[in-house]
Amino acid sequence: MVKNSETSQSEKEEPSKFPYRQAVNALMYLMVGTRPGCIEYRKDFKKGILECFSDADFGGCKSTGRSTSGVVINYAGGAISWLSQRQAMVSTSTTEAEIVAANEATKKII
Repeated sequence: MVKNSETSQSEKEEPSKFPYRQAVNALMYLMVGTRPGCIEYRKDFKKGILECFSDADFGGCKSTGRSTSGVVINYAGGAISWLSQRQAMVSTSTTEAEIVAANEATKKII
C-alpha cells in the first residue's frame, strides 16, 4: 500500500444510496404489526369496558426453557384479574407460546 498515491475519480467508490434506515423501519413495522403477540379482547358494558390483554415470551427461563405467560383483565380502567406464570410445557415456537397465553386469557374471561 502506497501512502501518498492519488486515485482517480473512477477508482473511488461512491457510498451506497440504499435507504437502509427506511428498510429496517419497514421490517420492524411488519414484525410488530403482524405478530400475534398481544391479544386484545374488549366487550362494552353499560358502565365500563372489559379489556383483556395477554402476552408471552419464548423460552424465557434459562434453566428449563419454558415460556412465561402474562394476562391482565381490566374493567372500567382498573385491573380486576391478572396472571403471570411459567407455562407448563416447553413451547417449540413463539407462536405456540403466544397461543398458550391467549388460551389462559380466554379461561380467565370465561
